[in-house]
Amino acid sequence: MSNNLKIPSQRLEPIILNYCRANPSFFLKVKEYLATDGKKSYFSDDKYQEVFNLYGKFFDKFNKPPKRETIKAILDRKYNNDEEMRTYLFSIINSMFDPNIEYDSEYVEEEIKTFIQENRVYEAWFEGQGDVEKGDYGSLLTKVENAVRVNFDRDLGTSIKDVDFMYEHIQEIMNEDVVDTGYSHLNSIIDGGFHDKEIYCLSAIPGGFKCFRKDVKVKIRYQIDEETGEIL
Repeated sequence: MSNNLKIPSQRLEPIILNYCRANPSFFLKVKEYLATDGKKSYFSDDKYQEVFNLYGKFFDKFNKPPKRETIKAILDRKYNNDEEMRTYLFSIINSMFDPNIEYDSEYVEEEIKTFIQENRVYEAWFEGQGDVEKGDYGSLLTKVENAVRVNFDRDLGTSIKDVDFMYEHIQEIMNEDVVDTGYSHLNSIIDGGFHDKEIYCLSAIPGGFKCFRKDVKVKIRYQIDEETGEIL
């Protein structure tokens, strides 16, 4: 299925993850094509698809990309009884966050576009088997034509201006002050520590160590509008 790819699929798939992580605005465009509900995989290795989906869901929920340790913490909980799988997934994540990989952006983006087109055409052909049986070749042709229409420059539901604004906002969030919880594992779960304008609720069964430390301090910072008394 990858005869048109200049980079073999096994090499391209980790590049896709790394390139998307390093380029948030490009990731937002690609996500519309490659994110799945988990029941299918556009990647030949479904664990790459799982990491891609997880990265996208975190982005959708928090409007910012997750850090390496955040993804690891999520997968650590999911595969806590499978050391081999955790080791493999962590190797994928480490490659995804490797800052030393250099690309020819235009070349890589063209390869990713071809990768998406081939997957979409394959999917369209599979879904169009019913059209073939009914002799409805026009419907099949429409599916295939739609599959090859992959354009990273067009509006994919988020305008280019919004993407640029979101990228700037992401940088602000990533550079904001974070209050250290004092516990490295807890920090990794909540993306580095306590963030401004966020409420954290710790829940557990009775005796589940919710009050394991009595000296935990919560730092609250706020401003009050002197005219209205509103908390800003």
